[in-house]
Amino acid sequence: MDLLSPRAAVAKHYAGLASTTDIYLAYPRRLVLTELKHAVENLRTMTTQDAMWIGTQYCWVDLTQRFEVAHTQNRQDRCENLHKANGAVYMETVLRNIARSDLRGYYGQSDGIFGAKYMLTTAEWISDDMYFMDRISAAMNGILTVRRGSVMYGLDTKLWCTLQVDLADTMPHIRAAEFALPLHLSNEY
Repeated sequence: MDLLSPRAAVAKHYAGLASTTDIYLAYPRRLVLTELKHAVENLRTMTTQDAMWIGTQYCWVDLTQRFEVAHTQNRQDRCENLHKANGAVYMETVLRNIARSDLRGYYGQSDGIFGAKYMLTTAEWISDDMYFMDRISAAMNGILTVRRGSVMYGLDTKLWCTLQVDLADTMPHIRAAEFALPLHLSNEY
């Protein structure tokens, strides 16, 4: 029996004032919907836009657990104790199963749906392995930055924006730096 076929659904009629359907979680359906094979196959058929909106509370960006993203320390502790082995709480598992060019094209460009223009990405905002961002943007967005050579890559974990900035040797303008929040860049990838 195909548990995902339309025949496995319970039909509803909306002719009356109220419409309810009692659906009980069946063990076989639960098994099918939690298999890794099923999750990966369906993730790979999703559009990039849909994949980024999967409703889950992420715990880490990477599988090595270097970048924590839980919204509270209590949530991060629960992640550590209960969800460490659950691939659904790692952003990397989603990112590995979608076309990187589609992701960069849709989210990472300044003309994309969530363009990174609100971030100050000009060379004058970067100095000594430090990226200076206006305080409002930094407070509203969780920005992760990683340096690889002379390029700084950033990921906005709330809006799924990516940015790439060539690091410059010039100091930020003193006046502008007074209103900026420094975000340290990691030398590790």
